[in-house]
Amino acid sequence: VIDVVRKQPNADSMILSYVREDGGPRDFYARLGFEDTGEEHHGEWLMRLEF
Repeated sequence: VIDVVRKQPNADSMILSYVREDGGPRDFYARLGFEDTGEEHHGEWLMRLEF
């Protein structure tokens, strides 16, 4: 999915959300290059991958 979005003409980043919990996906997303934004939306934390 990241490669598909990255190839879009106007794409400069990708944002995802996750629920903070033990064993959650945060570390997996961080290994892919996503960084915490420090923002929360509807109880989920946001991460961004800059292209």
